Amino acid sequence: MDIRRVSQVTDIKEYDLIFLGSPILYGKCKKSMRAFLQTNQTELKNQPVICFLTCMRCTSFTDSSLIVSDIFVDPAFNEPAKAKDKMNFMEKSHAVQLYLENLLACTADVKPLKVAFFKGTLDFAALGFLSRWVMKLMTKLQEEVNEGDYINPKVISSWAAEVAC
Repeated sequence: MDIRRVSQVTDIKEYDLIFLGSPILYGKCKKSMRAFLQTNQTELKNQPVICFLTCMRCTSFTDSSLIVSDIFVDPAFNEPAKAKDKMNFMEKSHAVQLYLENLLACTADVKPLKVAFFKGTLDFAALGFLSRWVMKLMTKLQEEVNEGDYINPKVISSWAAEVAC
């Protein structure tokens, strides 16, 4: 196993399985991950790819087909799936389907075998001024989002062990 930042990977052909992870910021994975997907899309379409993403809120539409069939959602996101027309703007903007569309918009050729969504960390001190201001506003507007570390290592380890089989 070799763990590296995407900026440190020079040749992906040497890997049998590729895990890509990123926090979701404003509905999208980090720019470095999007750039990696675009730059390496020819090689990645021929290799198994598994993605994991962290975010503070994760909802789901009941009336939509998913682009990726094997999706894991952290049980800490305890919001039931709803019909899209019954969701408010904030629920729609935090839906698995939107996150996946944004992830896969980087490249049409790469289709992850599995995608996992884990509850992440919100640390105001780690954010720039504008992002900190926006996220503080979001915590006022959404009771589901609060500052703190919500990563559950047991849930992640359990998922990873299942994926490894």
